[in-house]
This record gives sequence, structure tokens and C-alpha cells, in this order.
Amino acid sequence: MNQAINVWGPAFLVCLTVCLTVLIGVITNNKRIDDLRGEFLSINKRIDDVNKRMDDQHRDLTAQNVSLRSDLIARIDGLEKRLVDRLERLEHPVSRP
Repeated sequence: MNQAINVWGPAFLVCLTVCLTVLIGVITNNKRIDDLRGEFLSINKRIDDVNKRMDDQHRDLTAQNVSLRSDLIARIDGLEKRLVDRLERLEHPVSRP
């Protein structure tokens, strides 16, 4: 019996030490994971805020684009009308005495 304790005692202590180390590692790692979850929530909130800001800027730029496009179309229509009037005058020149 004494020889069995001498042979298996250190092996049992090593197994017990490994098991306790793993258990302590799992417990402390779970606490760190919970801490990281809190940090991830704050990061997600910041990302959501940035996305909202980008959506607002996109909406504003789209509105500006529509406004500029309508102004450009109005200018092009005005130029087209002027060109048509000039061409009509060239086709039917006014004779001067």
C-alpha cells in the first residue's frame, strides 16, 4: 500500500493541480468575457451612432443632389430655348433697310 501511495501520489497531485488550474482559468475567463460583453455593447452603440450619422449625411446629400439636378435641368432648358430662338432668327433674318 505504501508503494502505491509513493507511485500514484505525485500523479494524483499533478492531476488535481491541472484540474484546479483549469477551473480557476475558466472562472476568471468568464469574468473577462462578461467585461468584454459590456465593452462590445458600448462599441455597438458607437457604431450605431456612426451609422445614423452617415444615414443623415446621405439623406442630406441626396436632397442637395436633387436640388442641384433640378437647377441644372432648368438652366439647360433655358439655354436650349435661347439656342432655338437664335436659330429661328438665323433662318428668318430681319431685313434692315
